[in-house]
Amino acid sequence: MNEKTILSLLHARSERVLEELNQAYGRLSAAVAGRILKDSRDVEECVSDAMLRVWNHIPPDSPDSLAAYISRITRNIALDRLDYNSADKRNSALENAYEELETCLPASSRGMDDILEQQELSQFINGFLERLPQETRIFFVRRYWYGESIREMAAYFGIREEKIRTQLFRARNKMREAMRRENFAI
Repeated sequence: MNEKTILSLLHARSERVLEELNQAYGRLSAAVAGRILKDSRDVEECVSDAMLRVWNHIPPDSPDSLAAYISRITRNIALDRLDYNSADKRNSALENAYEELETCLPASSRGMDDILEQQELSQFINGFLERLPQETRIFFVRRYWYGESIREMAAYFGIREEKIRTQLFRARNKMREAMRRENFAI
């Protein structure tokens, strides 16, 4: 079933859409959650929660890309689950990827007063990513958004790990320098 049909069923509040959503996007959702969580039961629960959240938010939400929308929801649910499961443990590949970015990003925001700064940072990062060469942008998003390991990317693209490491290192350095130029406190 195509995306438009699924969106129509969601807007019509047809209960069969949950089965169609799972069939069309369940594997994608499981892959996103599986990169963050290692326990298959947690992954399965995240997928179910994501599908239910889609049901609860469409309408009124009307995403341009249902796949991206479901991926974002799944990722957020999985990150919440990771926080809950591992409080002080450091065992996720995604946490390792975030550690790589720590030197490029400002300290995390803590209060409601920082929402504007978060939005500015988000706009900056989106603009920065748009200016990167396509291959580097793909590596950057797969590494720092989806938490994919360098080894996995190298195998998928059929290239050496060192090429990916080098491009990510250079992209992080460019981002750090661009953030300094824009007066973000690093």
